[in-house]
Amino acid sequence: MSAPAEAVELRRAVWRQEYGYLSRERVRQEWLGEEYRRALDEYEGLGGDRATVRRHEPALPGAYEDALRAARRVLDGEGPLRLALAHLLRARAGMARMRDVLDANSAIRRAAEPVERLRAAARVPRLRALPCVDAPGRLLRAAHARMAEGAHARAAYLARAARGQAEALAPAETTDADRVVALETAFRNLRALCAATRGLLADPSADLLSDGTLEAADALVADGELALAERVAEELEAQLAPRSRFRQALEAEGEEAEVVLHSLRARLAARPPAGEPWSAATRMLWQSRVELGVRRVRAEQYAPDAFASGRADEDEEPFMTNSSSTG
Repeated sequence: MSAPAEAVELRRAVWRQEYGYLSRERVRQEWLGEEYRRALDEYEGLGGDRATVRRHEPALPGAYEDALRAARRVLDGEGPLRLALAHLLRARAGMARMRDVLDANSAIRRAAEPVERLRAAARVPRLRALPCVDAPGRLLRAAHARMAEGAHARAAYLARAARGQAEALAPAETTDADRVVALETAFRNLRALCAATRGLLADPSADLLSDGTLEAADALVADGELALAERVAEELEAQLAPRSRFRQALEAEGEEAEVVLHSLRARLAARPPAGEPWSAATRMLWQSRVELGVRRVRAEQYAPDAFASGRADEDEEPFMTNSSSTG
């Protein structure tokens, strides 16, 4: 079968028939009749896919059949051929919409397996909440929602995006020893970071060391899910950045670190921060250092002899006892 005629060609043929340049029979057979047969064959070729179309767009197959019947009545009768053309173009638009429905349904079905595999590999809620695992699922749910709204092209786009993101994190066929070592080191460093900073948590059982998150991350490496493990490591490091900054600030306290940590814990318990505690604790440390520096400068300015001899330190307040340094 030849390629379908463009709509403008069909309109031109009908216009030429109405103005006497072409016979009605020629237009009916060569242009509109061919378009009708093509539309009928294309609809029959859908076969069982028509049930899928009816499930998502119940009225669409019936409207398509009505358009073909109306076109057939005009072609077999004496009505103006422009009416037959209007019905055929309406059927063509209906077929395009049915193709969109089937394309979106296929895209959603093909995306479901890799998205679910990715979620199953993550195992624990904290890993499943990471963007690399959660985003494909969100995209697929959005595709289902757009499908229900009738936005089939958008649903297909979202489903393909979900599938692409999930398949990008599929396990590789071969294992790279260097990548495995790098991942083991990264997760070991995360363990050390959590152990050093979990003292500020009101509920330590919610920490990565206690909720199975790092064990699940280790399992990704053991199962060969290296691409997913690398993304998990990157996103966990980003989430734990406030804890890393706090650990650096705390280590700068040297031998006083334990005393400082105890003081911070007491202050945070008295005035719990709105979000995670490590950023608030870091601000407290920085503010305390600024205040200590200001006191030393003042002591040097107003009692240089005492400061030089070291007696100015005797007047300094202990760490963060000033009620103004609340962070």
